[in-house]
Amino acid sequence: GSSTPRSSQTLLAQRVISGTKPRNSSDVKPHDLNMLALGASRALARRAPARLALHRPAQTRQQHVLVLLRHGQSEWNAADRFTGWADVGLTPKGREQAARAGLRLAASDLEGFDDLHSSSLKRTVDTLALTVEALNGKELPRGPRGTVSRGEMPRQAVEQMTHCRSWQLNERHYGALTGVHKEDAREAHGAERVRAWRRGWHDTPPPMGPQHPELGKIEGAYALAGGFPGELPGAESLATCEARVTAYYENVIKPQLLHGRRVLLVAHNNVIRTLIHHLDRRPSLEGGDAELQAELSQIDIPYATPLVYTYARSGGAALRPFSDSTQLGIIRGTFLT
Repeated sequence: GSSTPRSSQTLLAQRVISGTKPRNSSDVKPHDLNMLALGASRALARRAPARLALHRPAQTRQQHVLVLLRHGQSEWNAADRFTGWADVGLTPKGREQAARAGLRLAASDLEGFDDLHSSSLKRTVDTLALTVEALNGKELPRGPRGTVSRGEMPRQAVEQMTHCRSWQLNERHYGALTGVHKEDAREAHGAERVRAWRRGWHDTPPPMGPQHPELGKIEGAYALAGGFPGELPGAESLATCEARVTAYYENVIKPQLLHGRRVLLVAHNNVIRTLIHHLDRRPSLEGGDAELQAELSQIDIPYATPLVYTYARSGGAALRPFSDSTQLGIIRGTFLT
């Protein structure tokens, strides 16, 4: 596939090295999102279970393509602190990971996307901006941020790239654990209890109290992003997180895929975990849904490593995943490494 022009690569490298933000990233004031409130790095990849095959797929423009991308390493990832809805930035390593993700997509002939999605948190917006700039030298669009269907987009936006920045794609809310060093949490509550809060599908951490230092900032950002007053969660289980994430997928992203638009979504570890659960849950899976949940609870999604799902239209509102004989295990998407 085509590669990023050398001038764009040089400019991007200078920004990554200097630590400056990409053009039009999270410092741009978000547009009103009320219309949308619809109610590895290789080292990390090698740590995933062997059943998750990692290779490069062949792509054609006729396929319906969805790419899931976890943000690059954040400041609190590096410090091993629970992050959740806290709005922390990327480390220099995280910015480099985001740029490499764009180059990986370009090398796999995936340089064209129609619709971009991120959470409302700056670590995903900055990752998206760096990825897109490395991919094709473009900035994040300042216009419409996506709608339920192509037909509902403003006429001038139908054939243009759109960006939707949505709180529905925020990381699962870690409640009172937000900001706590994970080792401190294990010492205070026990390793098994903390593991259940992190990876049990229906286990919810203690809620964030009114004196929590992050509460005011989270409440303000939630309101600015179009959240419903009085409905800010105090903490979330994976199942609760999955409910809002999959509703967003079904109401916003899936209609875009059905209209033949290519979609790039940048989100968080647990958001992508729950999306994989939604996309790969199927009756034919040996062991059923319990096995899928158990398998997904064992892995960390690699930082800034594109996970590509390709589909064929099978009539109506159905999308049929392409069968890939080289892909093993429960996940039908493909990590680009």
